[in-house]
Amino acid sequence: EWPERVRAALDAAGEFLVSDPGLARLLCVDLAVGVPAVAEERRRLLERLADLLRSGRPLPEASAGELRPDAEIHLTTAAADLFGERIAAGEVETLPPLSSELTEILVTAL
Repeated sequence: EWPERVRAALDAAGEFLVSDPGLARLLCVDLAVGVPAVAEERRRLLERLADLLRSGRPLPEASAGELRPDAEIHLTTAAADLFGERIAAGEVETLPPLSSELTEILVTAL
């Protein structure tokens, strides 16, 4: 089911980042600012993640017009920023438990 797939993806991302806090900081904090080419790649990645989120979610035809067309990109960007904030604060170990809250937010919002 779609919510379980969202949760599994967030769990995997959190575990990957926890496995190497230095790499997590490099990928999610240091490279995310100041380098235009990296910022552009980050934007493209977030758009791909938003597309995956959009394509996987069940959406009854009756509610198709109720969501903003950019809802998924805003939500994936917010999730990535939250991961980055936790990593920047030296709280990388808090990422796996965060996936439960993020799953609820993403699934409920969409």
